[in-house]
Amino acid sequence: MMKIKIKLAVFDLDGTLLNHNGELTQQSVKALSLIKAQGVKICIASGRHTYMIQHFKDLIDLTDFIISSNGSTLMSKSFEMIHGHFIHESELTSIVDLLNTCTCSYIVYAYNKIYFKEEGDLIRNKLGKQEELMKKYEIKNCIKIVSLFHEIKNQPIEKIVLYYATNLQVERIQKWISINSINLSLEKTGDSFYSIVNEKSSKGNSVRFLSERLGITSNDIVVFGDYYNDISMFEYAKYRIVPENGIEELKMISTNICGPNSKDGVAKILMEKFV
Repeated sequence: MMKIKIKLAVFDLDGTLLNHNGELTQQSVKALSLIKAQGVKICIASGRHTYMIQHFKDLIDLTDFIISSNGSTLMSKSFEMIHGHFIHESELTSIVDLLNTCTCSYIVYAYNKIYFKEEGDLIRNKLGKQEELMKKYEIKNCIKIVSLFHEIKNQPIEKIVLYYATNLQVERIQKWISINSINLSLEKTGDSFYSIVNEKSSKGNSVRFLSERLGITSNDIVVFGDYYNDISMFEYAKYRIVPENGIEELKMISTNICGPNSKDGVAKILMEKFV
């Protein structure tokens, strides 16, 4: 079988490259190692903030670039910023005030700081689990978690994530954005999550910027994803692969459907078509 030649491979993490336990399997490590040996640049494109990616040491070792927070930030493998689109400081206080009024559970992710209100076990438990992973893998953390809002002012704000927001809360926030903001967008980024980002932030825009920086075209790129926040990069790249567990909207515009993430679907199609 004739193998497809590419220069850049871009991978969503949750629901795509990672298995159903949120782990990178050895089969995936092997497949990534083989395409990297062919000179292919590897890029992560995740909805996760840097803080939630750092512990994947085997993956970071193989990666050339990292797109985090749904395209808000493009970084080198050493987590140095290359490019980004951020929430304007002029809008940050207003949107946070609205979230507090709506009694939403949320986290504000800045480039190197994370803010959340002290009350609420949901957020504290989420960040606590990540801290345990960092300690387990002996990862030196450069991200500071703060509980005072003024500590994240004057910081590049990548995104604000809403956890388990009700339909009424989402409608109220969307209405506020449509009336009061020209720079923000609200998008569903998980079954129970919504993200507020700069309207120019998307995985697709970051992949486009990276390809131009590398001097390659969309014809040289394969992207892998499973959810709504992957649509923008599917609209850009020539080769578009979604696992069986992905949403129908992606399957309709994909070039291939691979096996589910629970059965190393991405690794298997890499070996079949690209190695």
